[in-house]
Amino acid sequence: MPEVKEVFLVATQKVRPEPGALERQFQGQRRRSTRRKAGAVVLAAALAVTAAVVAIQASRDPGQGGGTVPAEEGSTAPPLAVGGYGLGFSADGSRLFVYDDARDGVVYDVATGERLQTVEGERGNATVAFSPDGTLFVTVRGGQSISELDTYVNTTATGEELWHFRKACCFVAFSPDGRLLALPFAGHTRVVDLETGEPADEFDAFGNFAFSPDGQRLIVGSSEEGTVADVFEIGGVGGDPTLSLEGDGAGDPLETKVAWSPDGSTLVTATGDGDAVLWDAETGEEEFAISSPAGPFTSLAFGFDPAHFATSSSDGTATVWELSTDDARPIFTRAIHIGTEEWLAVALSPDGTQLMTTGALDQTKVWSVVQE
Repeated sequence: MPEVKEVFLVATQKVRPEPGALERQFQGQRRRSTRRKAGAVVLAAALAVTAAVVAIQASRDPGQGGGTVPAEEGSTAPPLAVGGYGLGFSADGSRLFVYDDARDGVVYDVATGERLQTVEGERGNATVAFSPDGTLFVTVRGGQSISELDTYVNTTATGEELWHFRKACCFVAFSPDGRLLALPFAGHTRVVDLETGEPADEFDAFGNFAFSPDGQRLIVGSSEEGTVADVFEIGGVGGDPTLSLEGDGAGDPLETKVAWSPDGSTLVTATGDGDAVLWDAETGEEEFAISSPAGPFTSLAFGFDPAHFATSSSDGTATVWELSTDDARPIFTRAIHIGTEEWLAVALSPDGTQLMTTGALDQTKVWSVVQE
């Protein structure tokens, strides 16, 4: 799924925090180094200028193409191309979720390009995530400061509001089974049970995060000196990480990209100015590193096959890699026109046969992955 910073670069509006709001937002955080506090403030400043999402409802749009352009036979164009920012594939690979130019969340049929459904909103709205099965969507809305922004979970079919999480802003991750939701909360990371709306756990960590395949652990990017990311057990007790990946962190908690292989054996991190590093998910030992083709890595993605992995780079290169025990080789590469922007994000379909590229000039494309 696209990374936090990229999603909200697209959704940015001129929302300014009230004087002192950022400082108050992070009061009371304990056990943080000076560097980590600085990273949290940087994150808050970035999120404070994101879209404050307002009321939203869902509606059916059967039969509308929504700007989807199927490629002609023999064409080098991608099979699908739509306007807006891609949020990823559904768990069964049949649907594509997009945050479009009209600030709506849109569900497309991957095979036909048909616009199946639109999550509509008024000016300034932004849909930040769909659940893996597409039955839920998440928005953020509130006032003019970071402390006034809340997260909402709604049903996609009707737009009914299920849960409202106060002062939780501005990005989320669903567990693979859709039962849990991770979200930032007042400088921490909170995990909530979507059946009850109650917290399942909360950690003194703030940054990009990803669930393990079984939904029992969470990796969170770190800005601590000497730590790239931390892994926490989800069990309602909070506490210290059970595993820390040692290395040079990014400093800014938004800069460390994280991913978890679908078999649970491997963690991948990228700090934005270095290699993508693969780690043993049980021991925390570094396995090997993948050097970026050109420019820092901007996103990481697995499908359901642990042997294949996708990356994007700041120069507009999207790559699918075949992983072995101690190496990775590129099997599919596309150069995506990104204009003056220096970021791109990717997602890999569950079966690994399709690659989504997004963020380049507000365009989302789906490519058929054929080994080159």
